[in-house]
Amino acid sequence: MTELTTQERFKRGAADAGRYFDFMAQFVDFQPEHAEAIRATRFIVEKHIPAIVADFYAQLLSFPATRKHFQRKDGSIDQDYLRLRMQHQATFWRRTASAVFDEDYARFVDYVGRAHTSQGADASIYIPERYVMGMVGFVQQRIGQALDAELHSVDPDLAFRAM
Repeated sequence: MTELTTQERFKRGAADAGRYFDFMAQFVDFQPEHAEAIRATRFIVEKHIPAIVADFYAQLLSFPATRKHFQRKDGSIDQDYLRLRMQHQATFWRRTASAVFDEDYARFVDYVGRAHTSQGADASIYIPERYVMGMVGFVQQRIGQALDAELHSVDPDLAFRAM
């Protein structure tokens, strides 16, 4: 059997991923102007993604319950695996910062989300859902700080709208 590329795996998101994504956008009152504000701040966010991701993984490694997901059997950190996860995390946030919320993005988010759940697509990368939610909060806070630092004196309204 042929190995699927990452893009091909993303395309395997649920057939109704776009419809569900639209439902969730309505549920949280996410409007087109919110996507426009995210898109307008993309380059600020992208500039900070490497540091945000590095800080997040430092946070993960500082807690035994989350550090264990990156440890080898001898207790040392699997640096190659850690780098891979960090690259994937950075890719996720860059793609999200582009604010192109189409069917392809919905399938991407669906696949990534399912891969990180107990019912997921890839048991080897399962992380308890509570840590995934914690990651979203951690990154959101850091993005907010970056936007405030860069836009506070220039366009505080844009910083607010992008969050």
